[in-house]
Amino acid sequence: ILKDNIHVNGYEVSGRSHVIEAAVSDVCGTATFYQNEGVCGQCSSLYRADTNENVEEITVQTLALDSCRDQFGAVDFIIIDVEGAEYFAFCGMRQLLIENHNVRLIMEFAPGHMRRAGVEPEQMLSLIQELGFTIYQINEVTAEADPVEQSELVKEQSVNLYLVRES
Repeated sequence: ILKDNIHVNGYEVSGRSHVIEAAVSDVCGTATFYQNEGVCGQCSSLYRADTNENVEEITVQTLALDSCRDQFGAVDFIIIDVEGAEYFAFCGMRQLLIENHNVRLIMEFAPGHMRRAGVEPEQMLSLIQELGFTIYQINEVTAEADPVEQSELVKEQSVNLYLVRES
């Protein structure tokens, strides 16, 4: 669907979009991906959920974005929804984030998914702050980015965050 969307909107020939078929992580290699059959995206992850009964295990390529950042021009927007692997994705694109000071991100923040990956939500929040981002919660009703206390975020099941560096 993503490739079709890129083609239909003319981004393929413009070079503005790049599709790399790999799971973003902190290392380049391979990993087991747990694909929840019959459910598009939700609960499919590099980290198996104990509640999934109909899970297919497949091997996928993993990619640290820092390893291929020379292929991109300036990066100004990133969306991350990786069902618990957010911390590792950030670690694998640390240099890309540092070099692109004006980059903005939208990411899912789901403490339960992060814990399944062996990461405490506070670790993720610390990394976000270390990289200089201010954290806003996206209001599901108004779609506005509202200030949020980190102590409230760790209590949430799943929220979307907007990350920006204030200059």
